[in-house]
Amino acid sequence: MAESGAAGRLVSTILKHSTPRSLPWMMTLVAIILGLPLFFEAALVMMVPIIFVMASRPVLRFRSSPS
Repeated sequence: MAESGAAGRLVSTILKHSTPRSLPWMMTLVAIILGLPLFFEAALVMMVPIIFVMASRPVLRFRSSPS
């Protein structure tokens, strides 16, 4: 997923449609979608690239501007 760019595409879509408050819920939804049809170990292996790409992306739009 990481080498093909699929993880980056998923992260871009998640960040575009989420707020700081809803981001943990969006990641939970992705984990559930991946985990339902797969075994836990396989879903975890698929989530690792998404988590790494999410952690490496700057989330500057979530930071509040100084008052």
